[in-house]
Amino acid sequence: MVHSEKSEITREPEAIGKRRADIKNLLSTDTPEILDMTTLKKIARAFIKQKFPLSAAGLVLKEKTEQALNEDDVQELQLLYGSLPTVDNPHFELFDDLAVKEDESIFGQDLATVQSTKGCSKQCTFCLADASEKLEIMPYTAVAKLAERVQLENKKICSLMIDVFNKIKSETGYSVGDVDKMCFDFNSIPEKDYQKIIDIYNKHPISGLIPWRDDYIEYPHAFFMRRLPNFAGSDPFDYKDTSFLHNDGTPADYGDVFIAFDHPLRPVEINTAGWRRSNKTAQRGAEKIVKACLEGPREGKSNIINISVHRFSRSARLDYREYLEEMKNVIATFSPLKPVIKLYDNPNEEGNAEFIEVVVKPLLEFIKTLPEGDKIIIWNQNVRNIGRAAKEAQKAEYDEISDTSMLGIHIWPDGTIANKISGAKDSKPVATARRLYILSK
Repeated sequence: MVHSEKSEITREPEAIGKRRADIKNLLSTDTPEILDMTTLKKIARAFIKQKFPLSAAGLVLKEKTEQALNEDDVQELQLLYGSLPTVDNPHFELFDDLAVKEDESIFGQDLATVQSTKGCSKQCTFCLADASEKLEIMPYTAVAKLAERVQLENKKICSLMIDVFNKIKSETGYSVGDVDKMCFDFNSIPEKDYQKIIDIYNKHPISGLIPWRDDYIEYPHAFFMRRLPNFAGSDPFDYKDTSFLHNDGTPADYGDVFIAFDHPLRPVEINTAGWRRSNKTAQRGAEKIVKACLEGPREGKSNIINISVHRFSRSARLDYREYLEEMKNVIATFSPLKPVIKLYDNPNEEGNAEFIEVVVKPLLEFIKTLPEGDKIIIWNQNVRNIGRAAKEAQKAEYDEISDTSMLGIHIWPDGTIANKISGAKDSKPVATARRLYILSK
């Protein structure tokens, strides 16, 4: 990555804002001048299925759209098309605002996750969260509105970051990379002067949000407030909103969710057990994520992509050989981002022998053939001590894992705000009475 140096760092983070505007071009093609009637009707029907509360203007448009569909009024549908919301042109004026105050702090450093899905299709027999098979999907309207508030908080952090490195430059003369893009580089600073930089940083308000760590010098892409996952006892690639479509008629996918929330100072973290090869929505979302990360300011180095490989998911239980092909596809798709493979392959684990022969060994050989295969991290895991498969004697260890992860504010797909506090009963997020929006039935 090439870092540009500037004599003075005085601007707002324009590059981040420009990146966010450019992302629209990543999501799909431009609105076509002439749309085929089948796709137009799909978009219209999707809009009238909306569960997110509509504004007065949205209710009027819904009534007109329903009437045009019922009467098969092609001319009226064509006239309405420019007003219908899509991922590419969401028309937020058609929807109510979130039930949140202007200065609300829930989108700051205490936000642990915005959960785009609840429940999980994988139904792994050792699931840490004992996830329900029933899926709840956060409407894409909610995703976009929540992401807008999160990005406003990120902008405030960017301003503080620019200010502290302005101060460092004015007092020491050292540049620290392309701060406008939140890409930091300390290579030009002599080691003997590191402490000067650190002292200035620690006296600045930014240190209260992003405390200085010694490894920032060597790993500047680790410079962020905290990662923001879109999962909690769920798999993000289950996401599919058929009530909010792209201009081409395809549903909003997890790639759209990822792009909406991702930011260099609050990168999105992904945990997935993969997806079926026939799941075009998940595949399309994953490919968008890879492209967005590689074209982003930090080239995806701040994000973590965790991929679980084990014999306990529904797909693996059905057919090891098909599961092997599925996971080859998942790993190959994410290989440019150098994912972490959590491989549950303990040879001493009862029942693992066939899985190791049919899946693990061929998969490891396949990874070696990938262009970035030598940079993919393999973590060998043990299943027995966690989740549904935990034995009673190991429950304390399972509780400890559950107790310390994702502490803070959780936003659920239905708009509920939940809190997770260390030491709380069951170590799970507890719902509050607060809802940011109320979905229609």
